[in-house]
Amino acid sequence: MLSLLLAIVFAFGLGGCAACAAFAYTFILNNAERLLGAAAISLFFALNQLDAGLSLLSGQFSRIYLAALILGTAICLTLYKKEDFTAVEARPQASLNPAIKLTLYFFVAHYFVEIFYTYLPGSSSAAAQVANGSVGILVVFLAITLQLLTRRSVWNMCNVFFIAMLLTYGLYFMPEGSALRNLARYIHAFEQMGYIAAYYLLGCVFKKHGDFRLFKLCLVIILPLSMLSYLIPGTISAYAPDSLPLAATLITAAVFIGFILLSPAYSKHLFAADWSDAFSSVDMTEAVRKVEESNLLENLKLTPREKEVAALLLQGNDAKQIAAELSISVHTANFHTKNLYKKLGINKRSELFARLYSDSVFSEI
Repeated sequence: MLSLLLAIVFAFGLGGCAACAAFAYTFILNNAERLLGAAAISLFFALNQLDAGLSLLSGQFSRIYLAALILGTAICLTLYKKEDFTAVEARPQASLNPAIKLTLYFFVAHYFVEIFYTYLPGSSSAAAQVANGSVGILVVFLAITLQLLTRRSVWNMCNVFFIAMLLTYGLYFMPEGSALRNLARYIHAFEQMGYIAAYYLLGCVFKKHGDFRLFKLCLVIILPLSMLSYLIPGTISAYAPDSLPLAATLITAAVFIGFILLSPAYSKHLFAADWSDAFSSVDMTEAVRKVEESNLLENLKLTPREKEVAALLLQGNDAKQIAAELSISVHTANFHTKNLYKKLGINKRSELFARLYSDSVFSEI
């Protein structure tokens, strides 16, 4: 009984630490740190699988990893400054806009899809862990390469993840011991790409559009859903284990179809939005900060109201949000937007980002 109580206390504390870490990951880190952070976790997970399968360090890798994680967390906490957190708390109240909703869909969906593999027969065997670990290491570097080389890297990673999971579960209908069945273990390593995409997307979008209050609200929603993602395959595994591959395939297909049907919305609000180039920038808010620091807008011959509109555009606000922020009508917000675009010789917000990034003030980015 005492062991159970201690385990509950430990799990409660671990959840609280994870929530605090997620807050810092989302609002304090910049894009490069966020991507490398998610990639590092995926890399260590893959290395842990490889070590478990090959027994390279006699089971010591997980202990070394946890010790390094605790030490690294302690060091990071000492490096944070009070201003890093007060800046987030001072933000205007955010709303659950389409960009955040779409991000949460993929974040939760990736959990529901991936967790089924844990319950499949043979998924914890030494051969499966070696396959997952070895390919997983390569997948982590592939994800980083996609981020560096492709314009819509996160969108590509999301699709690759879903396709890989569909192939993994589909191949489980092949006979045990067959080459195709064994191939599923290697393809499943692309779970790492889903993990990196889910956390990078969540961090970027919340830093762009969210605040602390909304972040806490979404944590309350996500955590119960994450628990449900374990209960469904666990229940099927206990009462109808032979149906597990079929259930995994059908649920993955349904979630992926939903993702594809939402493609126009993902394109409009995320991956082809006016601010989408920020996914590949140093930070989601770096352009706005640099503009404020350098007073760059003062040199563009804009009216005071046009400067306010330009700053809000750089923050990712649309005409309705700008109107609410400045207490003006949507028509007036659009009027000022058109005027400042005309003065700058541009036609859309992405060109506004490009115009400002081209200035020498951004040479340090």
